[in-house]
Amino acid sequence: MADRSERIRRVLALVLGIPAALLLGLSLARPILRDAGNSVDPLLSATCHRLPERSLQLPWGTCGLCARCTAFWSGVAAGSVLLLRPRLRPPFWSGFLLVLPLVADGLLQQHTSYESTNLLRVLTGFPAGLGIPVLAMGRS
Repeated sequence: MADRSERIRRVLALVLGIPAALLLGLSLARPILRDAGNSVDPLLSATCHRLPERSLQLPWGTCGLCARCTAFWSGVAAGSVLLLRPRLRPPFWSGFLLVLPLVADGLLQQHTSYESTNLLRVLTGFPAGLGIPVLAMGRS
C-alpha cells in the first residue's frame, strides 16, 4: 500500500510540477522569445491578467506573468519537488494555511480601495503555490 501511495505522489508531483515549471520558464523568457518572433502570450494569458504594472521587471524585459502568478507557479514547482521526498509529508490542513494569505490579499484588493504591492504579491503567491502540492499530496 505504501508503495502505491508513493507512486501516486510521484505522478501528482509531475502533473503539478512540470506545467508549473513550463509556465514559469515561459514567463521569464517571454521578453527574449517575443524579440525572436515567437509568441507565448496566448498561453500565458490563459493563466494570468498580466498587467504590466503588476509584473516583475527583469533585466531583459517585463515578466510574462504578474508578480503573484510568477511567485505562485514558482511555489507550485518548488513544492512539487519537495514533496517527492518520501519523508516530507506535511498535514493536509497546512496547505490551506499557506493559501490563506493570498486569498486575503486578493479579496482585500478586489473589494476595497487597498492596493497590494508587487513585493506583497510575491510574498503571498509563493507560499500559496507551495500549498497546492500540499493540498494534493498532504497526509490527512
